Amino acid sequence: VAKQNGVALTGVAKISGQTVSLYENTYSMHFDGTDESLMCGQACNFGFDDAFSVSFWYQVTAQLAYDTFVSKTMWQGNYPLGGGVGWSVYYNNYFNFTMEGSNWAREATISNGFWAAVWTANGVAVPGDWHHMVISYNGDGLSKNNMKMYIDSYDVSTPYSDRVDGPGVLTNDAEFVIGDMDWQAGPDPPTSRSRNGNIDEVAIFDYELSQSDINLIYNGTPPSGGGAPSPAIWNDGTGVPGNLNTLSTPPVNWWRMGDDWTSGTTITDQIGDKDGTMTNMDGEDSGVKAEVPS
Repeated sequence: VAKQNGVALTGVAKISGQTVSLYENTYSMHFDGTDESLMCGQACNFGFDDAFSVSFWYQVTAQLAYDTFVSKTMWQGNYPLGGGVGWSVYYNNYFNFTMEGSNWAREATISNGFWAAVWTANGVAVPGDWHHMVISYNGDGLSKNNMKMYIDSYDVSTPYSDRVDGPGVLTNDAEFVIGDMDWQAGPDPPTSRSRNGNIDEVAIFDYELSQSDINLIYNGTPPSGGGAPSPAIWNDGTGVPGNLNTLSTPPVNWWRMGDDWTSGTTITDQIGDKDGTMTNMDGEDSGVKAEVPS
């Protein structure tokens, strides 16, 4: 359900004052890898007892260390006294999904288990290609075994680490951020971990997505490599963003990353009330680009 002038519109989205089918996807957002992000308030403020999933599309670029895609993490200081509270999805040699519960005592990480997210037949990532990712947590307690990662419909989850000693919480005061982390608390915050490249169609679900849900969101034939690491083929999938309203339970937040944007610094939350605010992306460098999965 999209919104126009505060009125819900079933099966349509808003772009330049007109309505279009939600299957149409014209824009994504580009982040410069330095200081750009989309700040989305207190979206996705779940606890360890809450199941949730996040879906987004990303474009392959020259990956940076700690190249962050989506996050809701509050920094509390460097090891061993601090650590983070929350969760994040980032690239650092692998794609990682990390959940942290403060004081370095409660942390679990899964990765995709191999050097890059996508491969050609000779094991080289293809700049410009688009791929779909889903991360999910089933709410059964902080553990790498309760977390999942999917790329182009394939479950590529590889349990990496668990540190679950002591008390901890997942909820925090940081904003849900697309393209970076919110280092708004604690001493000695790390340097920027901004995304270097494009992101499209970001959605939050308050439940664990099933394989059939993920297949519907991917909306195409998965790559022929079968989800295996290099040298499997990862660049021949046919997925394009699907209509998230066709899911049996739609997301609670959905940012179309430019399809409802005309000017200014706001990206509308199509379903919830957590509109995103562009940071360091105003003026001519709006971040909205006519580059999408196809």
